Amino acid sequence: MARRSGLSRPAYQNFEGGYGNITLSNLMRVLGILGFASRIADLVPELEDERTLESVNEAPRQRAREKRRRLA
Repeated sequence: MARRSGLSRPAYQNFEGGYGNITLSNLMRVLGILGFASRIADLVPELEDERTLESVNEAPRQRAREKRRRLA
């Protein structure tokens, strides 16, 4: 796999083992060999809505059970 992707063997072993860093271009090479290059967007999480000042200042939500205890 290292030879096919153009990486040195130690660099590929570090990447596979979770050590070191890999550039985006090298990652795309490896994904291309595995047949996953077209699915790179699946690795990126969906964007969350930005928080507004109002939502930051709102009181935190509480569970119904906690509300009942507080009211009793």
